Amino acid sequence: MENWKNRLIWCAILAIAFAYIESSVVVYLRTLYYPEGFRFPLKDMPLSLFLTEVGREAATIVVLLALSRLVVQRPKLRFFLFLYCFGVWDIFYYLWLKVLLDWPVTLLDWDILFLIPVPWVGPVLSPVLISLIFIAAAVVVNHQESRGRSVTFHRVDWLLELLAALIIVGSYLWETDSIFHKTIPEGYPWWLWGIGIILALSIFIRRILQSTRAKPC
Repeated sequence: MENWKNRLIWCAILAIAFAYIESSVVVYLRTLYYPEGFRFPLKDMPLSLFLTEVGREAATIVVLLALSRLVVQRPKLRFFLFLYCFGVWDIFYYLWLKVLLDWPVTLLDWDILFLIPVPWVGPVLSPVLISLIFIAAAVVVNHQESRGRSVTFHRVDWLLELLAALIIVGSYLWETDSIFHKTIPEGYPWWLWGIGIILALSIFIRRILQSTRAKPC
């Protein structure tokens, strides 16, 4: 099997550099729209600029998907490499914002997490924890596979993981109305987020524990 450690290191380097590029765009936007410091409620921006931001977010996902596709051929490992790249990118996106803007002040500060198809909002801590889980999951799967142990996910596993993801996304849409009504979001549903995380981790851990020694060719 290819050297997965080197693969993860170089993918992390690219994700960290790309995170700087992304955070620098946010620095420019906040300098223009929030010179006194970022806070809710959000200020209006031209539709053309908003659509540009949506395109930037979509392009970010495409870049990370393309990187995973170029580096790994096996679909399962490609998926987990994407999660790894996304996790590293997301964490360093906030780390660069801290370096460049001294923001967030705390991990409980609220942020616009995503714009597609509608704004997602939540405390910074929430996506950072998910990114750490993504990174850990990718490392564990790669480690198991490198030891010749096959980690198998069945169709029902993927469907349940999708359900878990939708539950977590639901927690980010909980306060979306506050964006449209120009109010300050509050009361993030950590309980809903936790349900999604527990469901996702229980399926993943079960399959890791059930991983089997791959048959020799």
